[in-house]
Amino acid sequence: MSETGYAPSLRHVFETEEWSNFFTSLPVDSLTKEPTKQAWRDVIKFLKDNGNKAYRDLEEVYKTLGEIVIPFATLFITDDSEWVCWTPKGYFSCSSFGSQYFGWHVNRGITQLADFFAAEQYFEILYRPKEMAQGIKEGKRVEDVLRESGQRLFDLSRLHRPSAGFFDVTVTMRSTDLLKYDKGKFFTQARTIPISVEVYDGGGGVKEVNIYQNDKLIISDQEIKTSGEGQKVVKTYPVEMANETNEFKVKVVNYQKIESRPDVLSIDYTGEVIATSTLHILAVGINKYKNNTYNLNYAQPDAQSFTDKVVDHSKSIFKSVNRVEIYDEEATRENILRGFRSVIATAKPEDVFMFYYAGHGTLDETNNEEYYLVPTDITKLYGDPEQLHTKGISASDLKTYLTQVKSQKQIILMDACHSGGALKSLNVRAAAADEKAIVQLARSSGVVMIASSGTKQFATEFEQLKHGVFTYALLEALDGRGDNGDKKITVNELKLYMEERVPELTKQYGGQAQYPTGYITGNDFPISLIEK
Repeated sequence: MSETGYAPSLRHVFETEEWSNFFTSLPVDSLTKEPTKQAWRDVIKFLKDNGNKAYRDLEEVYKTLGEIVIPFATLFITDDSEWVCWTPKGYFSCSSFGSQYFGWHVNRGITQLADFFAAEQYFEILYRPKEMAQGIKEGKRVEDVLRESGQRLFDLSRLHRPSAGFFDVTVTMRSTDLLKYDKGKFFTQARTIPISVEVYDGGGGVKEVNIYQNDKLIISDQEIKTSGEGQKVVKTYPVEMANETNEFKVKVVNYQKIESRPDVLSIDYTGEVIATSTLHILAVGINKYKNNTYNLNYAQPDAQSFTDKVVDHSKSIFKSVNRVEIYDEEATRENILRGFRSVIATAKPEDVFMFYYAGHGTLDETNNEEYYLVPTDITKLYGDPEQLHTKGISASDLKTYLTQVKSQKQIILMDACHSGGALKSLNVRAAAADEKAIVQLARSSGVVMIASSGTKQFATEFEQLKHGVFTYALLEALDGRGDNGDKKITVNELKLYMEERVPELTKQYGGQAQYPTGYITGNDFPISLIEK
């Protein structure tokens, strides 16, 4: 696709038999080795030679752009169905791991090494799924979509270099005998050891230092300070070992929200092994709100049904289950956070933590990137941001508490919605959250996230199902509908089933397919066993 107005009239060209014949006669590989101008000349010549008059439009575009055709967007899909779609200015949308597949090579002159910046380092700035979808649908550049909505545009050439963070094991090895090195591997018998990190200021300051263990965020230090570009700070953090291999990553975020490339340190734990793990479930379901116009039909039974189902199907996986359930009038901010604190007090690294939320959610009107869960005693979703800030639970709050839960395997399931009114048999739950807010929470926390729906969609309750569509599909998956044949349901299988089943159900009962939002990070793990 081209960025000019001619592009829509050419869409049919790429679907013709001649176009297919062209690539058959001139393999794609040879085109990729040509300069862009020559490649497009070959395309135009082929269309001319085959008598296809559409070449005139393409030739006009070619001339208008000074013989340079700028792509509207580029789509890359991997063999395992990861994907990323990006624009020339760097804005992109992607699957869970798609942002690692492209970036920018920046020359620094003949006296300096070139830099390579991966797109995932600019995730918070350039990940724009909503604007990408709108731009493609309306034929507009993403920059124009952002400009029309009053959002700031980012110029990659003006951004500071990322700051950097590196593990320094010499401090630990010199000062203690807790960490050993042999045959190319670090190992320890201690359950808790100190790990030092060297932090370098790349010019944009240091906003936070994030340390991940097996892809789960365990430390987010926002207190670290540097004295200027090129300056180094060393800080030591205690970390608790999980059984077997522990892969630590450190990422430094500057004040432009640019991430460093991760530094990785692997440490094998060879001490006493804890043989089995505990499942911790924190379930919140809110049918009844203080403002009864916000009441829902199935949020509370959805939460309870999910908890019962998981407990029933996980008895053979976990040695014990710790279930914390908070429903209706009890679901205030303080009670929900108290539930988190009870899990924090007991959860171990080898445990599994599930947080299920069914109720209202909304974006902050004063900060469109901050998402809030809405407890039972909030009486006004819009027009009273102070009430939302004091009584709601923000994505930042969730990140803080998820970080403190030591369980490295975490899954967050949110069937959240904006206020909706009953319409005959259909109770509409409006958009769960901006997709960007959901994905950023999951990515920054290192957890698995599956949410009921993305931007401009509806989480829906149907009388016929006696559940919200999201939870109805969730219960089906846990009962075995999501099984690939090995008699267990893993988080990846759960996500895949939800992505297929929710659109089917919403189309069947509501006439329009709706899609859940999911983000997977870390290793796959089972959450349900199917009885033979």
